[in-house]
This record gives sequence, C-alpha cells and structure tokens, in this order.
Amino acid sequence: MLVSYVVWKMARFDPDWMSTTVEDAVERSVGEQIGAVQRQVDAVEERVGRRPREDGVE
Repeated sequence: MLVSYVVWKMARFDPDWMSTTVEDAVERSVGEQIGAVQRQVDAVEERVGRRPREDGVE
C-alpha cells in the first residue's frame, strides 16, 4: 500500500519519472543480456576457429 502511494505521489510530482525509471531499468536489463549473449558468441567463434578446415584435412 505504501509503495503504491509513493509511486502515485512521484508520478504526480514528476510525470516523466516513471518513464525514465522504466527506460533505465530496461536499458540495464537488455545491456546485461546482450553482454551474456556476446560472451556466448565469442566462445562459439573461438571453438569454431580451432577446428581444422576441410581443405587442411586429408
């Protein structure tokens, strides 16, 4: 109950507050996920890079 009151009060005081807060949270969340995916892609590229090429295998 108190939390909803605080959110309501902040939204009345600064209408852009909620939008800015949500944008910041989404940017952080997406940034972390992109970092995790990039690490996975790098690991796969490293493994693929270590495989011998078809023209080098007899």
